[in-house]
Amino acid sequence: MRLKGNPGRLWLAPDGEGEAAGARDSAPARLPFTTDTLAELDPRVVDNAIADWWEHATPDQRDGLEQVTVRAPHRSLKAFEVRAFLTGSGFVIKCQKPEPPTDENVYVTVPGMSQPLKDPSLARLAVALKLVDPADDNAWFDIIVVGGGPAGLSTAVYAGTEGLKTLVIEDDVPGGQVGPSTQIANYFGFPDGIAGFELARRALKQARKYKVAWQPAHQATELRIGDAQKPHEVTVGGTETHTYKAGAVVLASGLKATQMDVPGLKPLLGRGVYYSALAVDAPETTGDRVAIVGGGNSAGQAALHFAKYTKDVTIIIRGDSINWRALRSRTTKRTTSATWTPAGCISCSAESRTSAGSARRRRRRSPCPPSRVPC
Repeated sequence: MRLKGNPGRLWLAPDGEGEAAGARDSAPARLPFTTDTLAELDPRVVDNAIADWWEHATPDQRDGLEQVTVRAPHRSLKAFEVRAFLTGSGFVIKCQKPEPPTDENVYVTVPGMSQPLKDPSLARLAVALKLVDPADDNAWFDIIVVGGGPAGLSTAVYAGTEGLKTLVIEDDVPGGQVGPSTQIANYFGFPDGIAGFELARRALKQARKYKVAWQPAHQATELRIGDAQKPHEVTVGGTETHTYKAGAVVLASGLKATQMDVPGLKPLLGRGVYYSALAVDAPETTGDRVAIVGGGNSAGQAALHFAKYTKDVTIIIRGDSINWRALRSRTTKRTTSATWTPAGCISCSAESRTSAGSARRRRRRSPCPPSRVPC
């Protein structure tokens, strides 16, 4: 988290001395810890503690932190895409209801800008947040990497350490599909696991250390293959269209979540039906009923998180058992509101007063494919 003003830091007080406090005058925000020495703290513990402090901070304390304000209907596909991009890029979000309530537009206020952005594209938002490393048209690179997930970022790190001029083009946020995962247990070098966002943040920081250029929310729209006489050319679309030249192009475009072909689903996307679950959105489900389609670890993580707020959580899967062994025991211990049922989705509908989706279920096997819902 970045603090306004000169302090620009969060004071971590060992031994739990004093009370948590927001930034005041020239003093930074303060967060006490219970530990012998600050040096013994694992970075993940610090990150989790800061996140916990933010969750319980008062509005006055939160005002001491830089944040991006999103004013829009909560159940809006455009607003959800903006919140997902900001969350994946590591920004603190302050959500506001539209004024007047019937206004369907999305307004994003970025620190340092006097006027909000109206219905910005993700590329425009990335530029406004100064996330994009600009490059001149027809600029030359030794390597252009298409895709900013673990494969793409690791390629960029290796290229950067060899002194190669490198550009990474990513159509979303760093980390790709691993970004929303709350716990990755099988990634090399992290025996205790690591959150997807933290893995992506570290990888991008390491790449930029070696002067790798980074362009999120931009798409590679065309690739022209070169030969011994001329370089490869990659056309990139964002707020503007540019063509870059490269001696080598690495395609690390990753995967897309499986989407369901269910009657009535498409009109509800972003209005109660989602292909991903944001932690920042969970409090909005307080008292609601939530259904999660899929039985993998991502679905289990989402169920655990939403069960803290919702009236109940139903996990809909086609098989007779769930795959998340460890998460299943944690669900039993931590909450009684998460249940699972062997079924498949056959249709999707909504109540007009809320635009919240509700799925009809077919018992046992169903022809519809499973959908991952990462948290």
